[in-house]
Amino acid sequence: MKNFLIGKTLIKLALLTTLARGAEPATVADRIRQIEEKVHAASGLVEEVPSLIDGQLLSLLVFKNTQRVELWKQDNGSHRFIKSYTLTAFSGGLGPKLQEGDLQIPEGVYEVELLNPNSQFHLSFRLNYPNAFDIAKAKTDGRISQAPSPQELANLGGDIYVHGKAASVGCVAVGDPAIEELFYLVAENGRANTTVIIAPCDLRRNSAPEQVQTITWYPDLCEQLRDALTAYPLMREIDAGITPTDAEIE
Repeated sequence: MKNFLIGKTLIKLALLTTLARGAEPATVADRIRQIEEKVHAASGLVEEVPSLIDGQLLSLLVFKNTQRVELWKQDNGSHRFIKSYTLTAFSGGLGPKLQEGDLQIPEGVYEVELLNPNSQFHLSFRLNYPNAFDIAKAKTDGRISQAPSPQELANLGGDIYVHGKAASVGCVAVGDPAIEELFYLVAENGRANTTVIIAPCDLRRNSAPEQVQTITWYPDLCEQLRDALTAYPLMREIDAGITPTDAEIE
């Protein structure tokens, strides 16, 4: 119960603004102006930024077991690795998010719903959890009815953000420098041109974690994630020189 209340409080705080006394709320454009120079000079992005905001697909791959986030960019139909980030906080364990207060980071393929320039966690953008797959499986499990009410949907949890700082109750926390880069790129490239894939591990190489295979539909989710991840070159292919700029991948 204590964790649930803490989680609810922090999620609500993520929606609050960090306004100075008497100041107007910042807009996305305000934040872009504030961080633009810093982002253009960031390690791994120098001279890259113009090619990253051309409207082609921008992808974030989040691997929960290694607490790693990879930034990829589509370029003429293929995906190119740009750089990686390390999570600054982690909550829950491997496996999907099932309900409000379980502290789980969701697993799935998500879109960016909105950008929050006034986040309590520096900057943030919200993912569309629960997505259609999450809702369908909640119906299968009987966690919600076939025609769920708004309250039933709320019971699945929500307000899942990628954000700064170093705290998580189900969100993807990447720290302030990283969220400045990601916020800028998502804003300038377009929310609709961004996908976020959150997986328990790199399913191109590994099978689903055994500890969550008791969820009957979890293999279906892992297969969906594996299919989505196959569009991104494996590490050995990058090491072989197909993507020569990707020395950061280990």
